[in-house]
Amino acid sequence: MSDISLLPVGYRNYREAKRRKKMLIMTAIILFVICLMSYIMISVLNMLYTEELNTLKIEKTQVKKMIDSKQVYRDKHEQLKEYEKMLNTAMDNMPEWSIALVDISLSLPYGVWLEDIDLRYENNVINCTLRGKASGIDVTAQWLSNLGNLSYVKNVSCEYINKLDESSESLNKGETSLQFEVKADISGSELSKETENR
Repeated sequence: MSDISLLPVGYRNYREAKRRKKMLIMTAIILFVICLMSYIMISVLNMLYTEELNTLKIEKTQVKKMIDSKQVYRDKHEQLKEYEKMLNTAMDNMPEWSIALVDISLSLPYGVWLEDIDLRYENNVINCTLRGKASGIDVTAQWLSNLGNLSYVKNVSCEYINKLDESSESLNKGETSLQFEVKADISGSELSKETENR
């Protein structure tokens, strides 16, 4: 019985349409307010995060500059590591020079003295150039023989022997003096064996 209305049908439809219209307007206003509030919140958050993002971008560029400035040191560090590896490799393959120098000096007879020793290490062979002076050809020949008797010395050759002028400062009065250059190859592996034997 409650559904029975005594109002005319046209008026009742008008009121129903007006009520629907009010509901639609209220819904639209509520949706508009929600959208406006969402837009305002998103705008505020966007401004805040944009500022933070800009701050982070500035910090990022500063950090990149710091890293780039330190990159030189990193490159130098890497280069030093490579040099250290090369040095360690070279030192592992190097023969004991002192044994060669001691044996060469012990092979010198009286009357022969060295002025220059040039040692160059290449492919496990030491190219040795010895320059000096001698009091005579016989002591020079004896020294070349002594040098050739060393187990690790190969290819001993005398490049030149020259008689010094009488006016040379190194000459003692009444002695003949010779100037010479001798080349020899020293085997690094043989020298290493000699080092182990001592």
